Amino acid sequence: MNENVQATRPRSRLKKWPLVVIAIIALLTLVNIVHEKVKFENLDRWTLRERVDRFTSHYPTYNEIREYLSDATILTHSRSNVVYYFDDRSNYMRWHDNDIRFGVWSSSPHVEIMTLEGKWRIAIVNSYCDWLLDEPEYAQQDNCTIVRSLDRMFRYLGTYPEYRKGNVFKLARGVAPPRVSMPTTKMSIDELLAAMAGGDLKK
Repeated sequence: MNENVQATRPRSRLKKWPLVVIAIIALLTLVNIVHEKVKFENLDRWTLRERVDRFTSHYPTYNEIREYLSDATILTHSRSNVVYYFDDRSNYMRWHDNDIRFGVWSSSPHVEIMTLEGKWRIAIVNSYCDWLLDEPEYAQQDNCTIVRSLDRMFRYLGTYPEYRKGNVFKLARGVAPPRVSMPTTKMSIDELLAAMAGGDLKK
């Protein structure tokens, strides 16, 4: 009887090895997910007002981001005016001077852990990432940002952008951009439309 017991022990140990391997793989996968998807926000570097705003703010959901960008025109100004049009299929067009470039965007959830005066908050936040289709990958490494507010999504492109629903400038694949020179001085969407209609758009 003892011999039978001794003979079965090695088999039971062998059966445990696949479970150990699976557990190790699962742990490594979890570590990778945590590394990529969890951000610890140090609020100490902001002013008290900014810390409170970040700690208590509502972070836009993926559906809110998608709805905001679906069929929308955004005009922003840095050194010159640039128009973006986002369709309802996660594509976008970038019009600058006489050139239109095409890209795609995506969003994914992240866990953000914040502390404020001894209080902890864990929030699900979403990123915005975009890629221009005709640029090499190495030129688009830093193309993602956490969306903290819909109306400030593109502030990094320059001054506060102007937002409007619809394809205001009728941009489309296979269609040449409006035959005008984009001015370097800041303009609004209405000013740009009026200048295009009057044919008096100047640098």
